[in-house]
Amino acid sequence: MDQDTSVVELECVAELPRAAVLLHPLRLKILRSFDQPKSATDVAGELRMSRQQVNYHVQRLARARFLRKAGRRQKRGLRDQCFVQNARSLLVLPQVLGPLAPSPTATRSALSAAYLLTLTAVVQKELGVALSEADAARQTLATLAIDTEVRFTSPTQRAEFTAALHAAITDVVARHSSPMHTASGARAAGRPHRVVVGAYPIPAAFEP
Repeated sequence: MDQDTSVVELECVAELPRAAVLLHPLRLKILRSFDQPKSATDVAGELRMSRQQVNYHVQRLARARFLRKAGRRQKRGLRDQCFVQNARSLLVLPQVLGPLAPSPTATRSALSAAYLLTLTAVVQKELGVALSEADAARQTLATLAIDTEVRFTSPTQRAEFTAALHAAITDVVARHSSPMHTASGARAAGRPHRVVVGAYPIPAAFEP
């Protein structure tokens, strides 16, 4: 092996042609098999498929940059080309859907589940682009994530929690951030950040 075989943890997919390559169920199974440097022959043996069939999908995945070359391996007098996943996990970003991607302006109620899902799509879209730009510049992206579970025993308790949380966030934003725009309406100095806070009922199947 004479090439870099390191694998990134997460790659965001923002282009429709690349996302379309992942729609084939067998192709996903083959891609998962390349968690370590392997040849099409190796994976064909693991999945009990013909080398020709596996190699076809490997070439499609390599052209779409989901697999990359990872050196050659001598086997039975032949030097097999090895490949490895480019990323351990993939996230298809909402902009792949073009005009059908969720938009906050299309959802009327800020308290609806649809609006919360739309906000998560905005986060994926913007953060996916920001992460790609930071990776290209070999920089670390400054982010913040807070995740916790809470339990409410009544609608009243939930409403009181919502009001208190809204007041606390409003106070923190006012005291610890700068205005987004100047008095003239121009963009203010500094880098803007999006803060999203949401809560939703955990389905029984996922309850901790």
